[in-house]
Amino acid sequence: MKSLEDNLFTAIGKRNIAELKTRDLLVPIKAVESSGRLEVAARLQQRTTAIMRFAVQSGLIDYNPAQEIAGAVATAKRQHRAALELNRIPELLHRIDHYSGRPLTRLAVELTLLVFIRSSELHFARWSEVDFETAMWTIPGEREQLEGVKHSQRGSKMRTPHLVPLSRQALSILEKIKSMSGN
Repeated sequence: MKSLEDNLFTAIGKRNIAELKTRDLLVPIKAVESSGRLEVAARLQQRTTAIMRFAVQSGLIDYNPAQEIAGAVATAKRQHRAALELNRIPELLHRIDHYSGRPLTRLAVELTLLVFIRSSELHFARWSEVDFETAMWTIPGEREQLEGVKHSQRGSKMRTPHLVPLSRQALSILEKIKSMSGN
């Protein structure tokens, strides 16, 4: 919302939405792009288009002037981190074993390596999802929101239950985590 307020709303002022033309919307977005903030410009374009689409759907305007902005803003090149080279895996395992920070963090990293889950799936996990007897972790599509915890309703990426088989090593780590963190 702040990017809209700082960049778009200041440019268009309190003009009637029906008076806005594509250029009125594009100029402030291009100014952000010119400053090198490509991701902010792309989000501004998306949000502006969505707002104007809502205005059309609500009967406030007949035509969405923002739809002509599509493709006018350069997209940021995403830089992906390279995979860890195979010959560095022993170093990684050594560093994890000798990590001197919080024990819970070390255990979480070890568990993640064993079960290949997303960090949010682990971060928002509930003990009720883990069946120690059948060695299965069922990550739900969506979780119940925890009061005061942002994004705690997140479940599996595909929003469908995800079954994670647990090895005895993974179960051992989960037991340690449970004894440290309680419920």
